[in-house]
Order: sequence, then structure tokens, then C-alpha cells
Amino acid sequence: MSPVRNSFREVADPERARRFQELAVTLRLSGLHRTDIFSLGVVLYELTTAQKPFKGANFAEVVDNIVHSQPAAMARLNYDVPPELERITLKCLQKLPDRRYQTARELMVDLRNLARELELGPSTSRLPKFSRSEALTSYAEDRVGTAAEP
Repeated sequence: MSPVRNSFREVADPERARRFQELAVTLRLSGLHRTDIFSLGVVLYELTTAQKPFKGANFAEVVDNIVHSQPAAMARLNYDVPPELERITLKCLQKLPDRRYQTARELMVDLRNLARELELGPSTSRLPKFSRSEALTSYAEDRVGTAAEP
């Protein structure tokens, strides 16, 4: 943690601390936490295509393209991109936060289902997909090394 952040916690008066907490709640409720999901979409796009989803000659052009343009189809830039990965990435890159994944957990479920399908082959598309609870149990097993308690 930065020294500035520590200093704020140690010397902030109650009124300022209360306003800071209210601001944090407002930001959380406004959906700004989903900007991380958008940023992850940018990273996924770059990793799979080796190109930025939004280009421009300068900062202003890049920002304008983020707001007004759609990224090029990933399959045009990398023929090996699975359609489901493109769907997941483009959902992360939606302009409206309500159209993006609402939580990282939802994104994790789709990525785990994609990984399962890629690992087991195309015939698995007929198998049932992971539910959230199954994905979370699997995630817990990966993290702890043992099965999570139901």
C-alpha cells in the first residue's frame, strides 16, 4: 500500500472518511467496477490478435475510437481464434457496461466452459456446461488442491 494511502487512513477526519466511503459505494453502484472487465477484454484481444482493438494516431483518436468504433473481427486477424473466445472478448469490450459481464465470476464461468471445450474437443459442445457453482467448486479445488465443501 502506498504511503499516501496509509497517511489518508491515519489522519482523515470522520467527515472526509465518510465522504470517501460514500464515493466508493457510489462508484461501485454506478458500474465503474466493470471497467476492469473492459480492460481485460482489451488484453484478451491483444493476446489473441497481436493488435490493439482501438487504434489512433494520438490519444484523442484512440479515445474517440473506444467510444464510437467497434474492433475488427478477431477471426480476420487470427484464423485460429475460437468463435466462443471472440464472443467472450467482444462481450468484455461492449460499450455499455450493462452489456458486459456484470462480475468477474460470470466471465470466469464462460472462460472455464471454453477451456473445457477446447481441452476435450468439439464433441463436448453437446455436454452440459459448467454451472456457476460447479465452476466455483472447480476454482476452489484449483486454489486449495482439495474439493470445496458444498
